[in-house]
Amino acid sequence: MHPQKKPSLTGDSKLSLAGTQGLESASENDFLHKKGIAALSALFCHAYLPPELASQKDSFGLVWVVLHFIKTKRSQLPFPTLDLSGFSLGPGKLSVLLSSLPTGVGPLETLVGGQRVCTSPLLPVVVRLLQRLRRRQGPPDPRLVISLKNLMLKGCMLLDRDASEILFQSLLGVLQKVDLSENCLRSGPMETFGSLLTCRDLSTLEVLDVSENPLGSLGVMALSRGLETSRAPLSLHTLKLRNTRAKKDGICALGKAFKAKRTTSLRLLDLGKNDMTAGGLKEFAAAVGESALPELRVLLLDRNRLTRDAHGHRDFIPFTEFMTAVEKASQLEELDLSDDRLGEQAATAFAAAVQASRFPSLRILKMLETDFGPNATAALGLALGTAESPELEVFEFSGFHRSWLAGLFGMEGLDADQPASAGTAALATAFGSGRLNKVRELKLVSRNEMSDQNVAPLCRSLVGSFRSGFLKSLHLETGKSPVGASIDEGVVALADGFREGKLCLLESLVLDFLLSRVGGEALFALGEALGSGGVSLNALKRMSLRWKETDGDRGLRGVAEGLGRSVGGFLCLETLSLKVACMGGEGCKALGEVLSSGKGPPSLRFLEVEMQCDGSLNSFCEGLSVGSLPPNLAVDFVLWKTMGVDSDHEGDGGLPLGLPPFLVIAIPQFAAPPAAAAVAVAAEGEGEDQEEGEGEGEGDAAVEGGGEAEEGHGQGAEGGQQPEGEGAEVQPENGEGEGAVEQPQEAEGVEGGGGGEGNVGQPENGEGEADGDEGGNVEVPGGGDGQENLIDEDEEGAEIAERNTALMSLATLIRSGKIPGLRKLKCCRKLSFFSAAACSLGKALSDSVSNLLSFCELVMDARQVFGGNREMQKAALSMFLRGLAEGNGSFSCLRTLDLGGAPSQSPPMCDVGAQCLENLMVSGKCPSLEKLSFNAEWTGQAGLDCLRRMLSSRSAASLRQLSFRCSSQEGIMESNPHAGMCRALETDALSRLEELRVSGTLGGAAVRSLSMGLALGKLVSLRKLNLEGTALKPTGGLSIAVVLVKDKLPALRHLNMRMCELGDDGVEFLTQTWRLREPPPLEDINLGFNGITGEGGNALGEFLKSGRLVFLKNLNLAVNRGVSASNFPSEYPLDFTISIP
Repeated sequence: MHPQKKPSLTGDSKLSLAGTQGLESASENDFLHKKGIAALSALFCHAYLPPELASQKDSFGLVWVVLHFIKTKRSQLPFPTLDLSGFSLGPGKLSVLLSSLPTGVGPLETLVGGQRVCTSPLLPVVVRLLQRLRRRQGPPDPRLVISLKNLMLKGCMLLDRDASEILFQSLLGVLQKVDLSENCLRSGPMETFGSLLTCRDLSTLEVLDVSENPLGSLGVMALSRGLETSRAPLSLHTLKLRNTRAKKDGICALGKAFKAKRTTSLRLLDLGKNDMTAGGLKEFAAAVGESALPELRVLLLDRNRLTRDAHGHRDFIPFTEFMTAVEKASQLEELDLSDDRLGEQAATAFAAAVQASRFPSLRILKMLETDFGPNATAALGLALGTAESPELEVFEFSGFHRSWLAGLFGMEGLDADQPASAGTAALATAFGSGRLNKVRELKLVSRNEMSDQNVAPLCRSLVGSFRSGFLKSLHLETGKSPVGASIDEGVVALADGFREGKLCLLESLVLDFLLSRVGGEALFALGEALGSGGVSLNALKRMSLRWKETDGDRGLRGVAEGLGRSVGGFLCLETLSLKVACMGGEGCKALGEVLSSGKGPPSLRFLEVEMQCDGSLNSFCEGLSVGSLPPNLAVDFVLWKTMGVDSDHEGDGGLPLGLPPFLVIAIPQFAAPPAAAAVAVAAEGEGEDQEEGEGEGEGDAAVEGGGEAEEGHGQGAEGGQQPEGEGAEVQPENGEGEGAVEQPQEAEGVEGGGGGEGNVGQPENGEGEADGDEGGNVEVPGGGDGQENLIDEDEEGAEIAERNTALMSLATLIRSGKIPGLRKLKCCRKLSFFSAAACSLGKALSDSVSNLLSFCELVMDARQVFGGNREMQKAALSMFLRGLAEGNGSFSCLRTLDLGGAPSQSPPMCDVGAQCLENLMVSGKCPSLEKLSFNAEWTGQAGLDCLRRMLSSRSAASLRQLSFRCSSQEGIMESNPHAGMCRALETDALSRLEELRVSGTLGGAAVRSLSMGLALGKLVSLRKLNLEGTALKPTGGLSIAVVLVKDKLPALRHLNMRMCELGDDGVEFLTQTWRLREPPPLEDINLGFNGITGEGGNALGEFLKSGRLVFLKNLNLAVNRGVSASNFPSEYPLDFTISIP
């Protein structure tokens, strides 16, 4: 018998606050009859009050009444949490609400804040509440106590002053959990916290989370002093300091505090992403060695360069000491050393610690991106296979799989004397020993040696080790196979294991063979085995399969047979992801038939299909046409030109997937490695295509300007020189490590610098012109005037025709309602679609029989998704948009319409296309659209007027992200027709915009319109402003600088003015503006590639001393040749990172 569920008081229940004002008056009975009070009391006693209800305008009055009933003892409804994270009313309403909170032990235990209530004018109201709570603490009348135990202020944009006041009022003897993560706190609040620890009894505090705050070394040192000198031993069991920029000095102070043994109850310690280096690890290891953390269960040390000193040189001694000291933390259950690039000697030290039984309780070990080569992996594997090794339950391990790059750049991870099979063999031995047979989650990725026949012993050991069925998650990724080698034997071993039911408890399976060579027979055996054998995979919920098959589609045939079994596995499968490159045929067709005819798993709810837009897609669509996919199955389609080992999205010529951007550009500066002769070609050809943030797939590495490293690698794999001390962290661009390789100017496709539209010719066999006229009324101007043809010269017309045919097959399916749950459609670069196919797709999406109620994302990749010369591309895009606009359906759930936007190779839009886009938006067919991007570089005046009207209309009010490209044509600098489109920013329609990106060369008129739109102060929600590559020059920089102030852009956090040709004068304009007027709350500023010299650097350095950029975390000055560390010699009042050449 099930208990009766309590009714929920939702925002639909409305009771006016004005109608309840007489509840406490003498005429209460006249207003509300006693029987009514009794009825409401009965309701409130048996209801559930959602904590966020008080934040909603429609339900505020109801919450006020409920609180009144609780306060007057008419209701015993529990009210443990008050969630103000979305509070949208004024300070008066907030004051009324907080003054109505019931007193007494127990009612209110958790207070959740938000950005509005933690800033003026609402913050003083919250502080008064905390003051009231503080006065009611303790004797003489415990009945008046409100037991606030949890203070949750995550992501509230708190500044030091406000946070210090809140901490002073709230840190009382009953508080148990404080969450101040993801704010902008520096050392001030930590000083307050430290002093309160010294003078007050905070022994009840159990959880403190200040992660993702730029505390700096000073802030962490202040907190450490408080922990060291606390008035009483703390009950603190969780301390999170992730990404607080503690660095060596902060961690050293923390280690000293631990030695005072006031925090011996600590169980979870998160110090990840703090760049502690070997120096900080040494002091921390000393604290662990003195039994300062005897109860520690979870220790997160990822992204800390543990084996590098402050100058990037190897220092393994502290890590070795840590491996010795860890035996004093014998209860350690989870250790994360990922992304620390530990190196070979660290592996030896860790292996020795395992063999010495120093990790008796370890259950979770994460060692991703370790730079362990075969010998290091062998040492680790042998250690994990010994009797002294811990019984791991989670094991994540990867190395540096780009072996030839390791040799080229002198990185660790590969030695000519190391047999490639040593590491894999050792891991196989470890799993075969039985010591790892209790692993629940296993992730083995990025291992270069896992690429040929040595994979077979590992796979056999895996399926043999887990025959007892502990494994619930398996993620296996193999490397790029050598010439003539394959992983067939290993794949067959996995298939045998699945067929025999040895992995019967798997809930998540990821098999990624995309880089390896594997034959069709092996893939067929695997696919067929996945669905065979009684209860082999009945528990499986998520499955992802990736491979490339060059001799057919036997693999997908096997998957189809496995999925279609009426008896057997996949009874619980909810998510299926297929990223498969193959030759179209019966396998693709069979898979489509199984999925559409109801023979597939009935539990399937999400299907992701990534495949080449060729015969394989055509065959798959033919199979889908047999029936129809279920309406409750969400479907994502991603279409590629080519995929796999030699695909162009990996770097053209066999570059490994995921190649860091700086390596793509820097490789031509070094000798070409063996078996990588195409690297120089990739660097020259693909480098011109790269645009920031636009990389797709695993290999479309986006070029971050001037050597910017990926998040978490700002200090580089090899260290990147960084001076010690407080204040700004100056990060040289030409350091020793990853992310520090200098990038040439042409990498970003600078305007006029050959951004990929130069090597062109006319389409072969007249196909482009014929397609350009199909479907209608779009006139193709020019056509034979020698303009760019963006089809590769060596590409056969038959391949283009095949891709267009495949897209039309998919369009036919969509239009006929065969894919009712379509959620996302993404067409990647170089697909070369022409007008007929584009028109068919547009009409299919808008005229679908099923109305596509779940369709939320439509992406046409920036790079040559439409074929032919520029005029033909304009026609194709126009036909696509016309199809979308003129159909009978609507796109009620569409959130993203990405037509390329900023990159120079985005699909160009003509006047007809602009008019179609306006019709689509203004007609109300996209009421939920949040992200819009398009390329207006070649749009005429009439089309620009359409775009301006569109962006000024009420239909644009839903937009949160907007990206468009303006003209780069010569001779229009002062009479730029794009100025009119920029004037759309002056309207109220875009007041909710959060991200704005404008690219292309802005003329003087356009700059003035842009600055005027920003100056009106209507973009109050704008958080990101990206003007990269707009060639503002100093005069344009002045126009923009005067509006980059808090009054106009109060929410601006990220500013990108890279490649704007600002020069020293532009920097001077910025600093002068920010000296005179309060700047926005900027966290990240990118001024790279602006021709700034030492003079501009000095001006910027002097301004930073003022501390006016109180939120600043990162300042990027990369590729400004005149800027150096000497421009920033002083210690600054705030802690932030400066990236310089």
